[in-house]
Amino acid sequence: MAGPGRHQEPPMPRRPKLDRRALSTFIYQAAAVALALLLAGPGANAESAPTPTTLRISTFKGQPHMASSYMLAKVAPPNVKIEIVEVATSSEAMDALLTGNIDAAYLGLVTSVLAVAQGRPVAVIAGVSSKGARIVARKGSGIASVKDLKGKTVAVSKAGQTDIMFRELLDKAGLVAGKDVDFLLLPTNAHLEALASGRIDVAATTEPHGSIMLSMGLGTDIAPDLYDTSTGQVGIVLAVARSLIDKDPAKVQLIADLHARATAWVDSHPDEVAAELAKMLRQKEDVVRLAMQNSALSIVIDDAFRQQTATLIDQLIKIKYLDRTVEVDKVFDLRFLDKARAAAGAK
Repeated sequence: MAGPGRHQEPPMPRRPKLDRRALSTFIYQAAAVALALLLAGPGANAESAPTPTTLRISTFKGQPHMASSYMLAKVAPPNVKIEIVEVATSSEAMDALLTGNIDAAYLGLVTSVLAVAQGRPVAVIAGVSSKGARIVARKGSGIASVKDLKGKTVAVSKAGQTDIMFRELLDKAGLVAGKDVDFLLLPTNAHLEALASGRIDVAATTEPHGSIMLSMGLGTDIAPDLYDTSTGQVGIVLAVARSLIDKDPAKVQLIADLHARATAWVDSHPDEVAAELAKMLRQKEDVVRLAMQNSALSIVIDDAFRQQTATLIDQLIKIKYLDRTVEVDKVFDLRFLDKARAAAGAK
């Protein structure tokens, strides 16, 4: 203790012990940041980092003609998360689209046309696929072609592309739906059981249900000319709400780009796609491959596609699914398609 009047020196502060490992780490991190900025070029800063984005996309579970929807995550950049929302019908997808629950929907062109006719603000931005359907007659039914369907019961999913194409085949055979042929309206996921139980004679169904029926020996495909009909080259499309186009066109372009890239990826990786879909469907790969062979993926919407859309509208009016015509131009918004094709080199 210091005596009276003596000045006491304050204690010297202790020098912190040098943490050489922490110093080395700091120097390394600083160098890495400096190198990253140098490589990024002039003007690079924290704001240039990609913004995390989540895209919610609806599709139908395991349908090969919508395979590109399940491959979106494979081609998306690291900052983009894909959430797939599985739906049972195109109508369900359309409702989710218009309520903002999803950003885009893989659905039938027929559903899109009907929605536009009702004044619902949606737009088709790209094609997805055509084909993907079969007309399967039950084994032992004695039905060898569409001409044999008089007095028979056929399961159809109302207001779908298969429904429209099948009606045209009936017309060519001189048969009238609902008069000469009984139409039983069933969702496609109920067709297999109805055919196996004998409840129906024929299923006008979509893939993979048609190929599953064939592989199980339940029936035969009686309409190999299904796609030669006047609307046989249109089918599934990619649609968005027009409000999203107005509010965030960059997001719509991103969706279109990823769809184009995913379509190209499916085309170049058929074995991997078949394996993934087989696991999803709990089916053998050869069944999935059969269904894939009966599908044609393409993002293109050209003059021929638009002409078949006009024909489709006429047919919808003829069978009273529509009570007024629809301008084809109002169905589509194709401003994003060329850039998407260029970005992916897709067909």
